[in-house]
Amino acid sequence: MQLAPALLLTAWLVPGATPPQDPPCAIGMVVRAGALNYDAKILELNPVTGLYKVQYVRGGDIEWVPPKDLKTCKAPAIASVPTTWFHGVWQLNVGGGGAWQQNASTGSWHVTGLDSAGAPPIRIAADGTFEWVINNAKTIRGRWRAAQTAELKYGYDKKGTAILLEKGEDDANWLVTRELVSTATGRDRILLERADLGTTYRGNRIGAAAPAGLKPGGSTTSTTSTSITKGNVVLNYDATKWDASATPNGFRLMTKDQRGFAFLIIDPDQHSATAFAAEGLKTMRAGDPTLKVIAQQQRTVSGTDAVVMRLDVTVAGSPYAYMAVFEGNARGGAELVTYTTPEYYPGHEKDFAALINGLQLK
Repeated sequence: MQLAPALLLTAWLVPGATPPQDPPCAIGMVVRAGALNYDAKILELNPVTGLYKVQYVRGGDIEWVPPKDLKTCKAPAIASVPTTWFHGVWQLNVGGGGAWQQNASTGSWHVTGLDSAGAPPIRIAADGTFEWVINNAKTIRGRWRAAQTAELKYGYDKKGTAILLEKGEDDANWLVTRELVSTATGRDRILLERADLGTTYRGNRIGAAAPAGLKPGGSTTSTTSTSITKGNVVLNYDATKWDASATPNGFRLMTKDQRGFAFLIIDPDQHSATAFAAEGLKTMRAGDPTLKVIAQQQRTVSGTDAVVMRLDVTVAGSPYAYMAVFEGNARGGAELVTYTTPEYYPGHEKDFAALINGLQLK
């Protein structure tokens, strides 16, 4: 029996009574979202970033929002990222942050992540170095490390993992953290702030950081990262977790515990991520008509448009959990498929996601 709203409110006011709890957030739910608490339908959850894709009922706008922006359902908090998350190339912007933005066609308002004026990029490398382009005549090369508690500014205890760029722009130290704001694209974002002043940059990820010393058309190995190249495709992977071998049209990889697998197929005739994904899905469905698409999204991986899928597939009567990415550009496409059995998938999900994010097209 459901309580009428008035009786439900009365129950809340009874001393010692426990208020009703919000239900867990789930795909398909309509919840209150964003700064204005508009009704929005949850379309999907990106298991890699922890962001939810929602579509607002009024106007139909689509955004990627962090769990804190879902108000009438309970979403698990996004875990702090490891320092390796910051490895990559970031397009910086001055200003930006969260700001009110109105949809010109529907008139609806949302707080959205903005970029404002562009600034030169910065590369944060896995070997503890960074390259910060200041202008066409100056590039700063320095070192970064995990920030110590005593080096954090007020409020940084709520921002999660922070790294420190030593002697960056203006010969000052800079703090870098992940920025979680609602955006239209769901791309990874960072916040850079001078450790001693309020000067701020924001940035969007535009590429993966190649290992130090990488030569075009070749490969190199750092303590954990290796790059393999074929045609217009570069695949960066963690050599402590994967073993790789060449195949006639790509590469095959296997995790050290021999429970996770991946194959990379290079196709020079595929120039569109969307078309390549449709063809790949058609091929897989021919082998398993009961194939299930658990999640599908179009986003930017290493600066290239990509279609990323999470699939459940049956092969020769055995169930498998897949994570796949399809990319394409003017020089051709690449399909990277990672898979394992459902029981081992949770333990390898981050490894699969890292491998997918390590794919680049030249």
